[in-house]
Amino acid sequence: MKVQIYVNGEAKLVDRGLISVDELYQIVGCEKNSLFLNREHDIDIPLCSGEHLIVRGDEQFVVGKSTLESNPPVRKPHQPEFNGQRTISLSKAKILGKDLKCRDETFPDGRLFVDIEGSVDVEISDEMLLVVKDTDSFFVIPKSEDEIVDTEECGKHDRRPPQVRKYRIRIDGQRCIVDTSELTGAAILALVGKEPNEWFLNQKLHGGRRERIAPDDVVDFSRKGIERFETVRKEAQQGNV
Repeated sequence: MKVQIYVNGEAKLVDRGLISVDELYQIVGCEKNSLFLNREHDIDIPLCSGEHLIVRGDEQFVVGKSTLESNPPVRKPHQPEFNGQRTISLSKAKILGKDLKCRDETFPDGRLFVDIEGSVDVEISDEMLLVVKDTDSFFVIPKSEDEIVDTEECGKHDRRPPQVRKYRIRIDGQRCIVDTSELTGAAILALVGKEPNEWFLNQKLHGGRRERIAPDDVVDFSRKGIERFETVRKEAQQGNV
């Protein structure tokens, strides 16, 4: 669903819901200046690359330059709806998903969603930096004990996988589900029936970089950027040297 926003008084159409600031800059086309969320009777909030905000329609933005820090304190604290109530107060306009989620005393390690009326609810990752407004609405649900996080999917998008009980990892062309957040290199090789005296293990990271994993090295599957694991027969590599 398209809604109107206003940039220096000029109307522009954008998709309603969660939007990245980078996408907003492309829509506005202000390459040499900064974009600010205009707030009546309060400080305008500078919008920076990598951040996200919820667009519902009629938001006001201005383009210009400023010496403001990226996350300035606000005159009037934000009070977004949180689990159906307005019991939290934010002294700054921006907050990480994990810092907002932990305000929930019942499920501080749960899953955070933004409630968008008339649209599908969107999950907010722990490392997502949100530009919060009073009109925003969030809620937290408990994690499912059966939840499985795909590390390759997170790695391709350069997202840090959340802390869960089970991870799906890719080793060469095989996908394995593990019920721990850490394994040694030898244990990862064992998942595909290979021994460390015959095989090297590499992990491929976001951006194409590869790291050699020794048999005793401990791999943390919640590390940001891990896409997959690759095995190389030692004899084959030595023959190519």
